[in-house]
Amino acid sequence: MNTKIHYFYRDSGNYKTYEFRIVAGEITEEQWDAIRRCCIPGDYYFYPEAVGFIDIGTNRWIDIVTDWCELENYELTEEAPNINMTVQELVQHFREASAQW
Repeated sequence: MNTKIHYFYRDSGNYKTYEFRIVAGEITEEQWDAIRRCCIPGDYYFYPEAVGFIDIGTNRWIDIVTDWCELENYELTEEAPNINMTVQELVQHFREASAQW
């Protein structure tokens, strides 16, 4: 079983672009809580590139832009990972990156 992490980019007009990454392994509630604690509180903002995800806000055509994305949710899946990362590595990436935002 693997974990599909859903996140999205919201522009200044509130238009959203959704993305997901599938990491190897099954996430626990404790690990999910640890990731969320690493994000900016409220809307769970994070920089996707800082944790090894792709930046989905790069093709923007509006005046006010930001690189922040919002962590949405997760689901367990039997789909193959689409990124070379385990759940444990993902948690570690969030911990390391959160010290810089």
